Amino acid sequence: MVEFAVAGLVPQVVIETLFLAYAHLFAAGITFAAIYSGARGKRQGALVFWAFSVAFYRAEDNWEVAFLVLIFLAVAACALRLRVAQVLAWRPLAGLGLISYPVYLLHNYIGVTLLTLLPAGLSAEIYVLAAAVVLGGIIILSMAIFRLVEVPSQTVVRTLMARSGARGHNGRSVAGG
Repeated sequence: MVEFAVAGLVPQVVIETLFLAYAHLFAAGITFAAIYSGARGKRQGALVFWAFSVAFYRAEDNWEVAFLVLIFLAVAACALRLRVAQVLAWRPLAGLGLISYPVYLLHNYIGVTLLTLLPAGLSAEIYVLAAAVVLGGIIILSMAIFRLVEVPSQTVVRTLMARSGARGHNGRSVAGG
């Protein structure tokens, strides 16, 4: 749960709907994308520092801190186009990167929900097997969402942006006057 300095400042439904609990990680992703595109100023450094600081503060134990440090370093290496990051271009990892947003959206709502339906008292092996099956299903569903929703949506947006880029401020074609 997100905590604010003034209790009740933002209703919980708004926090959950807008994913405010993870805003710092979204900001980090957007900032690293800007860095990858060439933006390397004080603002980007401050945003990455802020995002990492919030993640560090919210971490529940040392293992989570270590995991966060590894993720931030790996993403920073990619954003800065360091040679060490080339290992992340391995095709299976790159494929997981393409579907990471649908996985992110689905794992909590579908994955966790399905796993909570398991009866108490099952062996650890059954829970691990169930988690593997659910994860496999989430990955397959995420691949379908990527191909059937994201790619066509990106094509439509690019087409609309290309059309609007060929128009002047008054809506008339630049070439046609």
